[in-house]
Amino acid sequence: MNNCCEKAHYFHRLHASESPLLLGNVWDPLSARILENSGFKAIATSSAAIAFSLGFPDGQHLSFDKLLDVVTKIADSINIPFSVDMEAGYGGSPSDIAERVGRLIEHRIVGINLEDGTGDPQHPLFESGEVCQRIKAIAKMAERRQWPLFINVRTDAVWVAPKSPLRIDEAVQRANVYLQAGAHGVFVPGHLNNVAIRRLVQEIDGPLNLITNDASLDMSQYRELGVSRVSLGPRPLQMLIGQLEKMALDLVQKGEFDSLYRGQVSYQDLNDLWRKP
Repeated sequence: MNNCCEKAHYFHRLHASESPLLLGNVWDPLSARILENSGFKAIATSSAAIAFSLGFPDGQHLSFDKLLDVVTKIADSINIPFSVDMEAGYGGSPSDIAERVGRLIEHRIVGINLEDGTGDPQHPLFESGEVCQRIKAIAKMAERRQWPLFINVRTDAVWVAPKSPLRIDEAVQRANVYLQAGAHGVFVPGHLNNVAIRRLVQEIDGPLNLITNDASLDMSQYRELGVSRVSLGPRPLQMLIGQLEKMALDLVQKGEFDSLYRGQVSYQDLNDLWRKP
């Protein structure tokens, strides 16, 4: 798929297919190329995975220039549609955020994820009107550039108030306001049972994106529930770090090398990843 604009249109269509889009989350060119070669139709960055891999905590502690450097390298290494987690936007005003998204578009980014969480426990969510101003500024910028950017907006209404009986009401209300402002899809992170997921699907007027939180649901079940997109988040990096930690402990504490070679990808296969176009 050589036409970059067609990639962006294709990314939109993936959210309207019968089966949910399985979106692989990556943090560097190697993880991106591995997922592309494994058959993923699209990938996205994980803000947490990128931050952890570069020595920062999650939560927009990474500078935008550092994020852009990683995004540029990933974009240059793959051919499938690529979306970027923008956290809260990496900017103050809506125009600042839109300008930064515009810099991503220059690298053929087909989508972004924008969140309404502030990271402040006292005021955990931005006012929905403020988020809508950001959405509108991004949408207007993309329209000027004639780029069909997929704007996915995350609401942390469930995440920041997991025990609130009104958390689903708040998530639905915010989701629909964001969609009316120009978002194309909505992401609702948090631990949700099937009843809550069905309600979100039924009451949100657009594609619903969830993150896998455990192994209890598979893709066929997400399809039956009506979910449009399933993300992996930082889970792939967490899994790899767990394996690395086990290997390190086996070496240091037991003097054993077995885990160093278990499941190892060959040197030649890794080298060949970068020999092929």
